[in-house]
Amino acid sequence: MDNERHVTTVFDRNGEPMAEFADDHVTAFSMLEGGEKTTWREWEIELLGDYADRPEGEALMAAMSQVALVAGAKPSKSPSKLATALGDSINSAPLPPQPATLPEGTPGRTVVDALAANVAKMIEFDPKVRRDEWDSVHQMRVATRELRSHLQTFHGIVVGDRVRELERDLKQLAGVLGVARDAEVVAMRWEELLARPEGETLGEELREHLVDDVRKDYHRAHRRVVLALNSDQYFALLDDLEALLANPPIATGAEDAADAASEVAEPDDEHETQEAQETQEAPESQEAPESQEASESQDAQNAPESTESEAAPNATEATGDAEDGAETTTATEEPETPESASASEGEAPRAELDTTAVLAEHLRSAFKKFERRHELAVAGREDADLPESQIDERFHDVRKAAKKLRYSAEAAQNAGLPTAKLYAACKNLQSVLGDFQDTCTARDFVLARADRAFKAGKNTFGYGVLYQMERYDGLRALEGYDDAVKAVFKAFDKLEEKVKKAQAKQEKKARKQAKKEAEAAAKRKSK
Repeated sequence: MDNERHVTTVFDRNGEPMAEFADDHVTAFSMLEGGEKTTWREWEIELLGDYADRPEGEALMAAMSQVALVAGAKPSKSPSKLATALGDSINSAPLPPQPATLPEGTPGRTVVDALAANVAKMIEFDPKVRRDEWDSVHQMRVATRELRSHLQTFHGIVVGDRVRELERDLKQLAGVLGVARDAEVVAMRWEELLARPEGETLGEELREHLVDDVRKDYHRAHRRVVLALNSDQYFALLDDLEALLANPPIATGAEDAADAASEVAEPDDEHETQEAQETQEAPESQEAPESQEASESQDAQNAPESTESEAAPNATEATGDAEDGAETTTATEEPETPESASASEGEAPRAELDTTAVLAEHLRSAFKKFERRHELAVAGREDADLPESQIDERFHDVRKAAKKLRYSAEAAQNAGLPTAKLYAACKNLQSVLGDFQDTCTARDFVLARADRAFKAGKNTFGYGVLYQMERYDGLRALEGYDDAVKAVFKAFDKLEEKVKKAQAKQEKKARKQAKKEAEAAAKRKSK
């Protein structure tokens, strides 16, 4: 597409530019099948400066538009030059495979819908990340990690080696996004923190240096993000996700999926393993640590996200995350299709019952992990001999577990389970622990820069002041922890009561229907 643009600037009486009038002469060639060469002329009016937000600007736009209409222009029916250039040939454009339409109310449908929503969000924020739009890196990272969390949490519903590979690739992508996000958060924190009265202790020059330095970290990290988004590996990941949604590897039996969910072994991370050894309480079964996330806290920028740094997979990751153990007990890995999974009218109550049971079991599994991590965090808080860094890691582990529980609750809610209060409670706890984790990340940044300054022979007193400011903010953030955790426990207990009542009601309905069908079959046989 070639555009020859002629621009005329409109000024006010004081010589201030108010608007631009663009006269575009466009020539385009559609390369799609059935495409052709097209030419057209297009006028565009754009307000300049603050005129876009002023009443005078609105009046100016209306007046200039009226002049254009009088001169023979017609409002464009096309949303963009690209759409005009493609014309009808857009109908021959290849489209990605669409998500499979599984039977409503089934566990497979619930999970596929949740995965599809996050894949769509990833793709939505891809161009925004490339343009470095505000909060775009954060939102794409959230979508990536939520997608990975769903794959982990719903092992036993989605099964197979392909799922493990996607988890690995998503973790690597989230790690690249995480480095940029950490630097972005720290830059915002320090700009606000250093404006406090106690920040004056650092001196103006050091304050400016700290903020500028971490901003440079962000820009470097953002360039690496764009390189990752331009890589063959990233585009292969998108293709693999689309293929997964189009032909999801759903377990063939809801009962098998429920069994798999209930067999998530304990303990599921290295902290819990250590706790079990210390108390000499052997876990019921053994499984791999959760991706050794606690050991992946260092990156090239010395800017870790404590225990959640999602760096590229290493040798330890071959064992998989804690939930991966669920896959080994699932049924054959044939995808559930509308034809093979559809139920007759008489089977509907049974399918509804199975769906509730499967999703409830996965929620219980996620809650048990959350509960164990909470207990470890509380025990660590009361252990005077435990290093501060390990206490921080344990609270961060609680946050990750709360996040997975929240994602599971959201997916289950789409299937009709009453998880709204559990979702809200987990979100609130995430917020409390998220504020705390931001201070942990910022303290790691401070330590790295203080070490550099010390080696260069510079005064590091100011770094100590900043570290203590971050530490104080972290402790203050944790003041809301106990109440937030109680809300999660309370919401889960109430959910369990509702689920049990719903299951009892569904079972009664299923028995009545089975009896009715048996009586009908007996009558047919007697005839």
